[in-house]
Amino acid sequence: MKTGLTIQEMAAELARRNDTKRDFIADTRQMTMTDDGQRIQLNLGTGAEVVTGSLGDTFRAQIAGKYKVPREYAERIRQEHPALYANTFNTFLQREPARQMVRTLDGRARAFLSDRYRRLDDYDLAQAVLPELLSQPTMRIESSQFTESRFYLKAVFPKIQMEVKRGDPVQIGLVISNSEVGGGALQVMPLVFRLICLNGMIAQDYGQRKYHVGKRASELEDAYEMYSDTTRQLDDAALFAKIRDTVKGVLTTVTLEKIVQKMQDATEQKIVSRDIPAVVEVTAKMLGYSESTKQGILQHLILGGDMTRYGLMNAITAQSQSEDDYETATRLEADGGRVIELAPADWRQIAEAELRRAA
Repeated sequence: MKTGLTIQEMAAELARRNDTKRDFIADTRQMTMTDDGQRIQLNLGTGAEVVTGSLGDTFRAQIAGKYKVPREYAERIRQEHPALYANTFNTFLQREPARQMVRTLDGRARAFLSDRYRRLDDYDLAQAVLPELLSQPTMRIESSQFTESRFYLKAVFPKIQMEVKRGDPVQIGLVISNSEVGGGALQVMPLVFRLICLNGMIAQDYGQRKYHVGKRASELEDAYEMYSDTTRQLDDAALFAKIRDTVKGVLTTVTLEKIVQKMQDATEQKIVSRDIPAVVEVTAKMLGYSESTKQGILQHLILGGDMTRYGLMNAITAQSQSEDDYETATRLEADGGRVIELAPADWRQIAEAELRRAA
């Protein structure tokens, strides 16, 4: 499993981010992009002005998506013709008004979201689930990280352990992930940690997702800065109580037994084709891998020598440790679980790749 921050580093960064984030709701006619295309100015109802720092990648993608400006074109004019970039979006902000949420961190504009976006933040999530995790005396935080769009926490619980086959033990764990910037749902997913190679497989079918959709923000005439309120805190407390229950439900022998049974079945499902590059090629097309990731999986599959569905799963999760990008590594861990859960027709397409290619 790809490592990241220690639990101490994670806690410090959560606290720092919680102290420096600011959120605003405004009619887009109260927003102006500066002439250099680098910042957003918000005119608050109090008469005050807030000028953000640089525009983050997610913010730029979201404002382009909002106004249906092709991302490649937007990035080109931002870099080569910044005044045109600013004028383009200032025109849309004024002529197609909408109430939007602007999220900032360290002064940097990081998200451009609907005013219906529900803030379920990393700090509050950690406050809710970490006590439950830490109450397990043998729990290990194997990995945690903040990416451009998501927060990840991966933990393993050695007390709950089984063997997929003799000499191949696995332990139950979980992955908690969240996006504060519209990058997907808050998720709690089981993680199966394989001790032979220290790879992790995420079993998405056994987890829970909570989407960031809430009530529309109050219809005030002016722009304003958002703060926590009592109603939101009560709603969030109820939600996080459910998340804690999900954590408890994941960390059981029953959950691991269900997943391990699927893995054991996969050990009997052979790769029929002798054209292993074709097998990996079909897998890469099905799951959308780059050339370098595809070649890495091929190498792991050949070196592992296990030409079964289980062997392919292990090759994919092994490649996750070689990826530079944490998001890509986590996606590969989830794809290992996807391979185990593939429908029979999809698995045959992979396992018989040579036969189908020659037909």
